[in-house]
Amino acid sequence: MAITAPIQLARTVFETPRAAEYFNAKELQAQTGQPMSRFADVVLKELVDNALDAAEAAERAPEVGIECHLGDGTIRITVADNGDGLAPQTVERILHFETRTSDKAAYRAPTRGLQGNAFKTIVGIPSALGGSVPVVVEACGIRHTVRAWIDPAGALRKEHDTAPAAHNAGTTVTVSLPSSEQYRFDPREWVRGFVLLNPHATVRIVVSRNGCEPANESNAETVDSYHSVASDSWEKFRPSDPTSAHWYDEATLKSLIYHEIAHARNGGKDKPLREFVREFRGLTSTVKAKAVCAQVAEIRKLSDFDGCDDAITRLLRAMREQSTEPKPAVLGLVGEACLRTRLEAWHEPIGGTFVYAKRLGMDCGLPFAVEVAAVMVEGCDAIEPYIGINFSRPFSDPFADTRLGSDKIAGQGIRGFLTSAYVVPTHYRAAVPSVVVVHVTAPGLTFLDRAKSRVSLPHGSALQVALSEALWAATKHVYREGERRRKDASREDRAMDRAYRVVRRTMKSAVFQVLPAAYEEATNGSAMR
Repeated sequence: MAITAPIQLARTVFETPRAAEYFNAKELQAQTGQPMSRFADVVLKELVDNALDAAEAAERAPEVGIECHLGDGTIRITVADNGDGLAPQTVERILHFETRTSDKAAYRAPTRGLQGNAFKTIVGIPSALGGSVPVVVEACGIRHTVRAWIDPAGALRKEHDTAPAAHNAGTTVTVSLPSSEQYRFDPREWVRGFVLLNPHATVRIVVSRNGCEPANESNAETVDSYHSVASDSWEKFRPSDPTSAHWYDEATLKSLIYHEIAHARNGGKDKPLREFVREFRGLTSTVKAKAVCAQVAEIRKLSDFDGCDDAITRLLRAMREQSTEPKPAVLGLVGEACLRTRLEAWHEPIGGTFVYAKRLGMDCGLPFAVEVAAVMVEGCDAIEPYIGINFSRPFSDPFADTRLGSDKIAGQGIRGFLTSAYVVPTHYRAAVPSVVVVHVTAPGLTFLDRAKSRVSLPHGSALQVALSEALWAATKHVYREGERRRKDASREDRAMDRAYRVVRRTMKSAVFQVLPAAYEEATNGSAMR
């Protein structure tokens, strides 16, 4: 009798592309650092950051138009800028989900963005939430209609159609996503944070609603317009400004050079060394660039550095010797006047309580600028502090892992410090009604996540000390007012307690005084035994 061999399963080795990470809600939460319920906030923040960068790179004062339509189960967000327009080839590269696309990733500069995945997440978010409306990009006279999704096998599918655009100026991006999970989306509140940290920007936001609220004139549409409050002399570090060789170490300069080499291998330009050197701050002159190149005479173009790490070391040393280290002021500040103008327009400040503090310095060879403004306001409701980093608003406290404190108070992160200063209330203690703005600018910050929402600061670092000092200098008057109120409340509590005890004693004495007469009345004159 023949024995039939059992059938064996020959397993197929499947490959799932990494592109799927941009279309899965769980993976997107890891990339953006935000829960799915805040994906609309992610879209708005990234689009406005890109709009501000585009205008600054074109050396124009930013003019940003925002439209948010809420209702009918959909949130539609449109952001337009006055930059030079997103080039068609850049749109194509954005749709290569196997790579990251960024013009900032390898440079050391105080930038709003860095990771190179922001626009890809914007394309993936609608699909991850179950939506199917394409993302529309209008720039350089072309209207791009983009829809990308992952099929049941995990394979990337995408459709990219182009047509002539109605407008050629700047870039306009429209993203539509399901609203079912977006519980706390407040675009007007986000925009306030943008304009507060970017006083040179003019921003107009239109929020319209239907399907979720009664459609009447009072709530069908709201319009907020914010004009620039910066003076003509106001400056900040722009995306197009050259970085400094003093901001790099050997590892980061090597990373930049090898990024350039990889770009050349993929069809880009293999830059001559002198052209590369002249892209750095303080090295634009022919004489200085020639002196630097003479220290690495064997290198003619950047691809020659491949395998020559010693030459990179010599190049960095020569670049530093031929250039002056920039002062921290080059980073720019929002500034006291701009912050005061905005806060006084939005709130009801108590006269004489506006305090502004700044600290500029160096930390491990990198410059930083810290500014904190605080003002007490009329009212009884606590106001969330405004926190910014590199002229951008993060989703949360970026220094939440850093202990900040003075000789009087301390706390974990900015919010922890402000809680101790009576700015942020707790469940057992009311806050002093006040508004606080905290802004930090620095190149080369070490972020702990891909979403640039958490910064690592070594204990005792110059930036940690400066941030603590500025926080205390700006908020100590709020803290003292909170302490005064706490002590007044304690005195009132003690006074009430004393009064209550006196009343109890008086009542007890009165009871004993009337007790015999009351007994006699109750017993018809019988003697008390």
